[in-house]
Amino acid sequence: MNVDHGNRRTRNEIASNVERNHKTLRTLRKTGLALFKALKRKGLNTGLHKKSLESLSPEQLNLAGVLLRDEGTKGGNALAFRAFKIAAARGLPEARLNLGYALFHGEGVSHSRRAAVEQYRKAAGAGNAKAMFNLGLSLEFGHGTRKNGRSALGWYKRAAALGRARAAYRIGHAYWWARCGVRRNYRAATRWFRRAAQLGDGEAAGYLGVAYHEGIGVPRNLRLSAKWYRRGAQAEDADSLLGLGLLYRDGEGVAPSRKRAERFFRAAAKRGSKDASKALRTL
Repeated sequence: MNVDHGNRRTRNEIASNVERNHKTLRTLRKTGLALFKALKRKGLNTGLHKKSLESLSPEQLNLAGVLLRDEGTKGGNALAFRAFKIAAARGLPEARLNLGYALFHGEGVSHSRRAAVEQYRKAAGAGNAKAMFNLGLSLEFGHGTRKNGRSALGWYKRAAALGRARAAYRIGHAYWWARCGVRRNYRAATRWFRRAAQLGDGEAAGYLGVAYHEGIGVPRNLRLSAKWYRRGAQAEDADSLLGLGLLYRDGEGVAPSRKRAERFFRAAAKRGSKDASKALRTL
């Protein structure tokens, strides 16, 4: 009985917390949307004034900025940048991330990858996983900062630990192709690809399909190859679609089917796979 009451109380607390979170999100979106509509009515060139924003939280400012940015207009981007800047100054990591994105792409502000990296670094230091990933990309490819593969890998690992699928993919990619200052290690690559694929990354699933298809870093297993190719195909990954076509064409891990092979080859070719186009000509 006591255990049952405890469980019921816990369930009630969880339900109450969920409802409060939904109410907060609804209020947040309503306020951000109201600000956005007010700015639209007045004209996007009226500007954002700190005095009129004193009562708004950083979260509300950030949401208003996202809504303005999504308009895709020059005036909207400029206002969005100002909203992100005020929210970032008030300590919101998500706003710093959006500020960095605007600087990186020159949306509503002069293009500056160096300044973008500064914002990514601050947001990453505050625990924002997407900023960690963006910082990793900047370090890997030398965008706005010196190339530093080892440091990039470190940020990818921190982002992956917080559930960022694409970060886990980049680690797997580094081990597969010997990038970021690490030696080629197919076994390590497949471990990271599996983690990324389980988090929903279609490209990582495609790499796993190839690994099991060819026996690279893992024992050859055509059934598992088909499984991961299917997972990648659901995300419309071209290599996964090509791989499934090859399996159906050759009857490996699946029952042979020329019709299904052709369907997957066409889907892969439509997404830019030259190998799929070639396979279609010889099918």
